[in-house]
Amino acid sequence: MKVLQFGKFYPPCFGGIERVIEEFTEGLNMYGVSSDVLCANTALRSTHEIKELTKNISYQIFRSASFGKLASTAMSPSLVVLLKRLSQQYDIIHIHHPDPLAALALYIVRPKAKVVLHWHSDIIQQKHLLKMYHPLLLWLINRSDLIIGATNEHLQHSDYREFFGSKSVVIPYALTPKQGETIPNLLEKDKFNIFSVGRLVYYKGFEYLIDCAHYLDECFKISIGGDGALRNVLQKRIINANLEKKVVLLGGVSQNELYSYYQSCDIFVLPSIYRSEMFGLVQLEAMSFKKPVISCNVEKSGIAYVNQHQKSGLLVPPKDSKALARAFLQLYNNSFEYHQLAQGAAQRVQEFLPQNIIPKLIAAYQSILQ
Repeated sequence: MKVLQFGKFYPPCFGGIERVIEEFTEGLNMYGVSSDVLCANTALRSTHEIKELTKNISYQIFRSASFGKLASTAMSPSLVVLLKRLSQQYDIIHIHHPDPLAALALYIVRPKAKVVLHWHSDIIQQKHLLKMYHPLLLWLINRSDLIIGATNEHLQHSDYREFFGSKSVVIPYALTPKQGETIPNLLEKDKFNIFSVGRLVYYKGFEYLIDCAHYLDECFKISIGGDGALRNVLQKRIINANLEKKVVLLGGVSQNELYSYYQSCDIFVLPSIYRSEMFGLVQLEAMSFKKPVISCNVEKSGIAYVNQHQKSGLLVPPKDSKALARAFLQLYNNSFEYHQLAQGAAQRVQEFLPQNIIPKLIAAYQSILQ
């Protein structure tokens, strides 16, 4: 069995879906299933890489030259040519939605391989573009032999659920816990450190995390990692509210820095407010460092499936700065509950280890090949 993972981008371009593709690709190869990657590059050149996992196990990454992004979609017309050249080598093409360009490439090339559609999220914000994309998306759903969602919410609450039929299956994301060399003094040791990370975009809800500092005293420190279109807006919000001593925007962080922040913080928070955030893989990353998670209970999202209320952390209503502050104070003032949730977080992440997820993915592949 040979599988081609087809997504927008791939590490070192980091995002939630990119991390999922990496976990699946490397997990499959470690389980003896040959899996390669096709994606867009972040530069105007095509590349072919070989990544070694062990002395005897490696996989290929094909990156297509790109002119940049438009409406979160890579502008990479050569993806069509690359897919046509590669598709005959693979039994399964695993396409990661939303990615209109990948869907268009599949429509043009019409490969004979089986198609697996990974439904990471509905398209929430670009409704006008969805109207144009809708016919192609329906074609992709009908063309797919299997549709995967990471939680029941991905499938049952999708606007397209009526088109999925009986060919959908739930397979959670996998996470390989990673540790880096801890970088000292990233966070202030005399503070109760709250850490969050993500792109600074509309659905992440960072404005509510910033505003919750109004209800916390100066023994709390909120650090937000990541960059994005709203950085200047959020920075002005901090300055105008005189919250510079309580809230800091870290900008982009390296992987080693990210692991150090997870290690050094007291609590991780996912303040996302819309179901564009359907899973929140960063929740699992924080749990792997035995950190309680505070997240927003977004309707029709799988966030609450990942972070179980009063087991691995706490859930609060979205867009509620006071509720966020109350959750932080609750764990700050109750050390027994804090340590109980920290232990629960460490236990919860075990369910998402590759050895518990990758065999399910392989079985799903085998079911459509038979």
